Amino acid sequence: MRLQNPPYEYVQIAESDLPRIQLKHLSSAIDPSISLPESLADLLDVLTGYTEWTGRWQERGLSIGWDWAFANERILLIHAEEIRSNIQVTGKDGVPASALQTRRHLAAWIETLPWRDDAVSQLIQRNRRPAP
Repeated sequence: MRLQNPPYEYVQIAESDLPRIQLKHLSSAIDPSISLPESLADLLDVLTGYTEWTGRWQERGLSIGWDWAFANERILLIHAEEIRSNIQVTGKDGVPASALQTRRHLAAWIETLPWRDDAVSQLIQRNRRPAP
């Protein structure tokens, strides 16, 4: 059963179709105002930032953004519960997932993408503090 498009601008995409989306990097920046998750709160040398990406799905524009942290020489997706997107994931039956389920699916998909390469890595290299 396919539901009608909602009156807002969400683009409904089946979870199984997420890997078919080609995203393009729009922007990334360091943002020290992004809070750290509890697991990183005690670390002293952490950079935080955000990244925004765009794409197309069936002639509709897509937007997705998330926060990241650079800690212990690793780039991590943080605050998966706050992923920003106009994508609404649907199940095989076409029923839309809840906002929480959608963000979980998007976080899992993001982790399969090479988003850490190039723009985010270069940004970190330009902004990280030199070792003492």
